[in-house]
Amino acid sequence: QEEHRILENTIFGLAITCSLFIVLSVMTLAINWEATSMYFTSQVILYINICFFNTCIGWLLQFTPGIDKEDIVCQRDGTLRVSGPRFDLCTVTLLVSHIWSGLLFISGLICALSHYWSLISGLVYYLFQV
Repeated sequence: QEEHRILENTIFGLAITCSLFIVLSVMTLAINWEATSMYFTSQVILYINICFFNTCIGWLLQFTPGIDKEDIVCQRDGTLRVSGPRFDLCTVTLLVSHIWSGLLFISGLICALSHYWSLISGLVYYLFQV
């Protein structure tokens, strides 16, 4: 029972901490949105943070006063929920966050390669100018 309480406190503390960092990140993007809105990567980071915030809300649902833990983990008749052929919000959130993470990686790779090729073309122009 003591370990269960410690684990609950740990989950609560980590979910609150992650939520605060996500809100701070979104506020940072919102403050500088005009300057960074032309970059695709800032939009991807915003959407990833929104998906992670939804995940933190899911972890914090068990601590809300009006919702009992049995309502989250049990069916209406009191039996334990098992994974079934249902399409939950958690699945959608994780899928969308993985898609945006992949897009962020691809856009970062494209930016890095374009910078690399512009450096090489400038070097070639400098070396072979007549």
